[in-house]
Amino acid sequence: MASQARNRKSGSTGMKLSSAAVERLERLEDLLRRQDQDSWRIGDCLIPLVDSHRIPLKVLAAHTGFSRSRLCEWRLTSKAFAAEQREGFSFQDCLLARLIKDRFKTLNMSLLEIRAEIKRLRIRRIADAKSHFIQRLLSQQQNEALVSGIAAESKSGQLINALHHADYRDVVSQLPNGSAKLIIADPPFG
Repeated sequence: MASQARNRKSGSTGMKLSSAAVERLERLEDLLRRQDQDSWRIGDCLIPLVDSHRIPLKVLAAHTGFSRSRLCEWRLTSKAFAAEQREGFSFQDCLLARLIKDRFKTLNMSLLEIRAEIKRLRIRRIADAKSHFIQRLLSQQQNEALVSGIAAESKSGQLINALHHADYRDVVSQLPNGSAKLIIADPPFG
């Protein structure tokens, strides 16, 4: 067993670890696993205190010594995910998914889909999650704009994305509302 411990390699670095380092690493993994479980338990405990007993988070923060925002994160994350939805996912993944869902309400993804993507991409920081989902939201909005542009073009013939040599009042009156984001006109001067 000691030889196995000495030969155990760190997953991402590939370096060999001493048996003392392996022991500490295993202890750390155990502590992190318990911390994750404790986060769920804390959130589950906060839900009835706030919702049923009507104890304000401000009072709970003063009583426990934890910040109101930290208590709120535990409570809302535990509330967002039922016990059966927590299996196989860390509290941190679920917390990030909830924060992203709250921040990007127009993102066409469910909370569970967001969480699965966070886990798949191994996102650990909120800044990285925001960056990824902003790109995803922009892509989604571009696709929606393209689809609505195609729909508007089919409704209005060839009015969209075209050059017209006519009085603008004649052309604009034929456009459906909200179909043009930019109109460039060259009015006569003089």
